[in-house]
Amino acid sequence: MPVSDKYLFSKLAGFHYNTALLEALDWDESQFKELTSHVSEYLEKARDKDLAVLLNNVELTWGVAAKKVLQSIFNYESFSMNLKPRDNNYEN
Repeated sequence: MPVSDKYLFSKLAGFHYNTALLEALDWDESQFKELTSHVSEYLEKARDKDLAVLLNNVELTWGVAAKKVLQSIFNYESFSMNLKPRDNNYEN
């Protein structure tokens, strides 16, 4: 079964962002686990899901570099959700 380009790209992007987060955290895997757990829990449980609040908390706890990587992840995800299929002939 062939693997789609989109699937491979998403896996590479995930690897890229995990590496970028680890680098922002000085390769501290326990900090990485705490950060990813915090973000996941916030996105699952927060009533308002205000990304500005989340990003400010990340900056206060894990620093500016981690916040910037997380912003990039959110930007990538929001962009990828709005992509139209390749065979779509409609213009935006």
